[in-house]
This record gives sequence, C-alpha cells and structure tokens, in this order.
Amino acid sequence: PVTLKPILQIFKRYSQHPMALGLSDLCMYDADGEMAEDLNFPFCLTLHPRVRTKINLGRDLPDEEVDASETLDSYLDDIQQIPKGTTLYDVYANPDPLSVASVSKLQRIGRIVSTSTMKESPHDDGLFFRHQKKDEDFALRPEWKEDLSTKVVLKDGSRGTAATLAGWELFEHQIAEGGFIDFEHYASKK
Repeated sequence: PVTLKPILQIFKRYSQHPMALGLSDLCMYDADGEMAEDLNFPFCLTLHPRVRTKINLGRDLPDEEVDASETLDSYLDDIQQIPKGTTLYDVYANPDPLSVASVSKLQRIGRIVSTSTMKESPHDDGLFFRHQKKDEDFALRPEWKEDLSTKVVLKDGSRGTAATLAGWELFEHQIAEGGFIDFEHYASKK
C-alpha cells in the first residue's frame, strides 16, 4: 500500500474516495429505460465468483507459487471454455455502510449468468467503462458519509470503522460463513 500513496494523492484531486466506486448510476433507469423516480441503490456490491479458474484459485496460493504472466493467459483460456447458461458470479449487496459489519445484513440480490459462449473481442472494439465517483452516491445519501467513521466490531472481534473494514476479504468471509439474506430463495417461494 505504501507504493500506492503517490497515485492515491493524484486520484484524490478528482474524488475524496479514490478507492471506491459509485453505484447510484446503476439504478438511474428502470427496466423500461425510464428515469427512476426513487433511486434505491446499495452502499457496495460484491461479485462472488462461481466459476473456478486458475486466476481465482491462485488467490489461495502463496505469492511465490503464482506466476502472474501465466495467470492472465490461463484465465482467458479458461473463460473461453465456459458454456452458455453458466452462473459466473453471485451478486451480493450491503444496503448501507453500517451493514458491512453484520453478515445478517449482507444480501444476495442476484446472479450473473452467461447468455452465450465467451468470445474474445479485439482490443479496439470501442467498449468503454466509465467509473462513477463514490462522491456522487454520498451526495444522494449524505448520512452515509458520517456512517463511514462509525466504529464497528465484527463477529470475530476485529474492530475498525465501516470505511476501513469494508472490502473483498471481509465479504468473502461473510459469504463463506452463510447467514446472509438470500433474495433468490425468497423469490422462489412466491
């Protein structure tokens, strides 16, 4: 992290929260393409991989056993073998900053499923992703900014703030632990 400090300082010229992405734009329009009247968006999303590839298996290996040059190539090879209809990710949401400390408030809200086989696209295909600033979410939910500094204690006794504890390692642990709200389960009972 020390090596990132100069880069973060540059990013802080554009956003007060350079390591976080905004999500409110995801909810800006309804399924019919109409502007949504009431934006309902989560504080954070976690994409939990369901397909085992060498790249996400490598996360569990010591650094000296992971060859970064082979990892991306093998990942690209792996994903091109994924058949249509494969669940790629489970999508989890934390509704607000204070919910990050409690697995019982983590919500599985859906899945990302392949609708075709994977195809490699050219590097100049024109596909562009715009990253939304987290500051835009805080403008819509100003109370979240204060909630970030609230001290929380995790089930294992770890202490910190919602801002310092939120991250992929915490969410992966909570998913493995279970006890989250599963909206797909509730929807199938209707």
